[in-house]
Amino acid sequence: MFFAADTRLLAEVTLLSAVSAASFLDAAADALDGARR
Repeated sequence: MFFAADTRLLAEVTLLSAVSAASFLDAAADALDGARR
């Protein structure tokens, strides 16, 4: 029971950090694109 809860929490944290990393990379790509123009 505890293991299942930990796994779900770990999955949510991993997903959240993946989403924030993706949005950070997207913002960085936009900044580089703006600097190139």
